[in-house]
Order: sequence, then C-alpha cells, then structure tokens
Amino acid sequence: MNSGKIIISICLIIAIQACEKLKNKGSFTIEGKVINVSSNEPIDSVLVVLYGGNPLSNPMMPDFNDNPPNGNNDTTYSDENGEFWLQIHGESAAYIGWRKEGYRNGKVVDGNKFFKPVHKEILIECESECSFVPVFKKLGNNQDNDTLIVYISTNSYPISHFPYKEFYGKSPFKLNNDLGFCNGSAYFHYKLRYTQNNTWNETIDSAYIKDFDTYTDTIYYNK
Repeated sequence: MNSGKIIISICLIIAIQACEKLKNKGSFTIEGKVINVSSNEPIDSVLVVLYGGNPLSNPMMPDFNDNPPNGNNDTTYSDENGEFWLQIHGESAAYIGWRKEGYRNGKVVDGNKFFKPVHKEILIECESECSFVPVFKKLGNNQDNDTLIVYISTNSYPISHFPYKEFYGKSPFKLNNDLGFCNGSAYFHYKLRYTQNNTWNETIDSAYIKDFDTYTDTIYYNK
C-alpha cells in the first residue's frame, strides 16, 4: 500500500469517528425542583446550571477525553415553587450544578450526570446550614485536671458519634464557631465523656436546631 492510500485510509477512519461522535450528540432538557430536605419545602432563587460536556473527561487519557466541558451552558434560578427548566444542544453528555448561600450538601436523587441526550425531570435536595456552638459547663467539683471529650453526630443513633473535641482543665468550654456546622431542622446528637474524681463518666443527649439557627445554649453535665 502506497503512502497516498495510507493517508486516505487514515482520513476515512477519522471521518468515521467524527461521524460517530456527532451521531451521539443531541439535546439535553432538564427540568425539576429544588427542596429543603429537612422540611420538603421548595427553595427559590437557587442558581442552577446545566453544563455541556462530560465532567469525567481526562485530557491526559485520550480514550477518556470524549466531549470535555466546553462552555456550552444554560443557567437559571429556581422560581418561588423551587422549579426550573434548562436546555442545551449539540452535546453527548451534560451535568447539573447548583448553589445558594445558606445551603450545602445538595444532591440529585438520581444523579447529576447524564451521558446521552435526554429530557428528564430531577429533584435536587439541599440541606440548610446551622451551627452548634454550645458552652459546656460542669456542675460541681470543677477541677484543673478535668477532661471533657465531646462527640457529635447528626445521625439519630448515638453509636455513630465520633471524637470531635477534647478539653482540659476547668469548665466552661466552648466549641469553635467553625467546627459546629450542622443541618437545620434536625436533632443534633452529642455524647460527653468526662472525668469526675479521676473516674470516667458518660452522658448522651441531643438538641433540636432550626434552619439557619446558631445554638449557643449552655449544656450542663455531671448532673
């Protein structure tokens, strides 16, 4: 085979691959609703973006670099009912992103990535932010060599608590404001392990925190 035929063959292969990629491209229409997962109430004014392209594309791996994100986006805000509608054309993959101050850890129930043209309704669940920054104060026998270990969890089962903060000396003690983030309209569970006359004691309790609230009450232990 001479060089001319080789060049023609290569061009044909490239053309066929380009046609295959073009054949797989189409329109993505995504509509849906954004809700507060703790209350099931709609959230208005959430910025929602439909991005064109495959977010998993990797330019360092040619076989996995099909249709990377390319700026072909559609943007909107959810209305008073939490609803939105977005559409882009000429893509083989797309994905959804969203943002609103005061909310975090949002998720799409069925996933936020789409790998073929589709018209789909989705539900975005967001969690409102709140803060758990109480003061812990020991009742009686408050000594310089005391220890308090605070375990926290937003889960309902106390065994899921994990070590969070350890304090030494005389109470009161306060959690740092940047540590006590939590999800609003839910019970925030905590466990306290503390020394009393060089003996370890334990108490488990919870506090209900509303959306966007900051819990600053004093929690007494060694009752």
